[in-house]
Amino acid sequence: MYRLGSQGRSIQSQLQNGDSSSGRPLQLQGTGMREAQRIPQQLDYLLAEIISPNEDTNVIGYLAYYYPKLKNEQNVALLTDFFLRCPTYFSHSNVVSLRNNYPVMEAFNYIMTTKFKVSQPTVPFYRFYAAVLASLLNCEKTDPSHHWKLIPILTGVLLSMKGRDDVELYPDHSRSIKGSDTAVAQLLQRCLIRFYQSVDARSYDLNALVIISMSCALDYVEDDTIKKILYCFNYTRAIIDLIYYSPYGLNDSDIPLLSDSSVNSQSFDKLLNDNPALKHLNRLSFLFERTVKLNDGSIQSNLNDIDISLNKMQSFSEQLSKKISVLDDDSSKGVGQLLRQCSYASIIIHQAILTTFFQLDNADYTKYFLPSFSRKILSILFNLFFIVDRIGTGGFQPYNFVYLTCLQGIIQYDMKTAESLVKTFTTGINYSSLKDSEVARAKLLFTLNLMEQIVNICSDDLRLELIVPLVEDLVNNKNACVDIHNHVFRSIFESAHSVILKFFTVVDSSVKNVDYEKNVTLVSEKIIPYLTLVIDQFPEFLSINQLDIAIETISRTVFPDSPIYSYDRNISSMFLNVLFNKCLTVDNDELVELPASEAVVAPKNDEENNTSDAQDGGPKELQSLNDLKSKRSALISALISVFPLIPVKDYTKWLSIAFYDLIVATPERTERAFLQERLWDCVVGTNKYDPQKGNLGIMWWYENVNAQSTAKL
Repeated sequence: MYRLGSQGRSIQSQLQNGDSSSGRPLQLQGTGMREAQRIPQQLDYLLAEIISPNEDTNVIGYLAYYYPKLKNEQNVALLTDFFLRCPTYFSHSNVVSLRNNYPVMEAFNYIMTTKFKVSQPTVPFYRFYAAVLASLLNCEKTDPSHHWKLIPILTGVLLSMKGRDDVELYPDHSRSIKGSDTAVAQLLQRCLIRFYQSVDARSYDLNALVIISMSCALDYVEDDTIKKILYCFNYTRAIIDLIYYSPYGLNDSDIPLLSDSSVNSQSFDKLLNDNPALKHLNRLSFLFERTVKLNDGSIQSNLNDIDISLNKMQSFSEQLSKKISVLDDDSSKGVGQLLRQCSYASIIIHQAILTTFFQLDNADYTKYFLPSFSRKILSILFNLFFIVDRIGTGGFQPYNFVYLTCLQGIIQYDMKTAESLVKTFTTGINYSSLKDSEVARAKLLFTLNLMEQIVNICSDDLRLELIVPLVEDLVNNKNACVDIHNHVFRSIFESAHSVILKFFTVVDSSVKNVDYEKNVTLVSEKIIPYLTLVIDQFPEFLSINQLDIAIETISRTVFPDSPIYSYDRNISSMFLNVLFNKCLTVDNDELVELPASEAVVAPKNDEENNTSDAQDGGPKELQSLNDLKSKRSALISALISVFPLIPVKDYTKWLSIAFYDLIVATPERTERAFLQERLWDCVVGTNKYDPQKGNLGIMWWYENVNAQSTAKL
């Protein structure tokens, strides 16, 4: 069926005689009367279509269909030779279109993958592979100026290699196949070097095609090859332009899909197929990472290129954040998937940039460039945080590395820049749209997280005039644009509490630009009102774990060995009395509401608990704070947690108060047992770091608790 007819043999003869390089079109004609009367075969028609395609000829489709079905390697090589002369894809480097030529890469990935699966009964895969390779090598030899033609084909072949193991780990003639793999990788690298040494690299679309090809075949490109390319071409800026500003990438966020909330998976797939740079965002970011790492040219020049690239990324992020207000509920497809890939690619690029400074042995460059780069990267993260907030950072260590490195960079080298960022971010939030805009809420949340990191080391002006008033309005629900009763503000509300708790630690810092006495006085005035606020907001707005953390943090600020205790010892007594009085007066039946992400369990009264426990063979012990069912028990547990910090002279007094006035009076047996066990843990824990106080606690336990329950000693 696929033996060559007269026309096919005529063309093959022209190719062998070198006519293909003469510039004249290959002629499909017979060689005699008998041959002329012979009916052409299907392969003849295919070759004719490839050489002289019509506008609607689907050459790629023909190749994908016929290639795996060819029955001998001569036809495989012939079809490859003809395809390399197809005017649709390989007429001249100046007229190459990325959207038109990119499918060649995908086609050969498909062809090689399909052929590996159906090696028999047609020509075996290893011979098929060798025939394709031989044709490509022949093209390199006879047509050296057109090495760019081979790059997408070779990339497609290399892409198919990773899928083979899923089909068969140990195929027949594996040594021959591996030899062809090595030869293809070597040929690709030769073509890449020659391309960037030629004038063809000036073609925008062709250069974009080669960059994408290189990103897809990056695992098979050696470091030395990349270094040779970097001597000829500026990859740093080219990749950024391709990703963020080219019509084949994010196009400066000018993508209709981003403003269309009704997008479906089909339109998203079409977008990726039409825009190869979008499809390979992650691969391009890894290519950027590798080229930055291997660029051993002028440090000054490299850092300047990175600076320009960051400017472009920052501008893109600002434009993007203006176009998006709300993400789809499903971030795994459509707009959500595109934005997630955009965020991931940006983080990998930032990681590559920051890693550069760990490789530099030049403090001057680091001191000059790192604060500037950190400021720009943090600004990008600020604009794109709505994506990160939606997908989370769990398990994504590069984000944490980038954020913390930038934070350390501006704090260590330029604290004024850090303070300027807080001011800029705060004024850059559209507060009036917080309720409806997920982007605006994410910007506020990012700003609060940044405030938490610097609130105890920044200047008094920023802390006392901007940060503290802002977060106090948020936690007291006095900000007209934020309603703590609305669940969409939950994370903002919790972050504001974290900033206040961090602010209280300012009295323990030794920063030069902090007025110590002024801050001690201010914290002393705010501690007790804030404690009352935290207790009142539990459990409606704060979880039991958040309550425990808040009270433990406050207690470390007011008890012995703290500046506040030295300033006014009465504050620690007020702290204990406020918390104790609340434990006495709180309604025991009030339930602790679990966080929205946790299941809410309906409460049982004591009689129901006893019945259930009896059926299970006895009362069940509570294992953690989240098992507590009443607000009263949660507050008692929080009170007990601060006992190790109480002065020695008052220690046993408060142990007795907690045991007799609160624990013994707890009606629910399992909660009573949990609180008693927590009190014992407190006594034992105190003994580990303060034996004098611990000995008093153990003696008290022996005299008061052992007599009424199962002995601990």
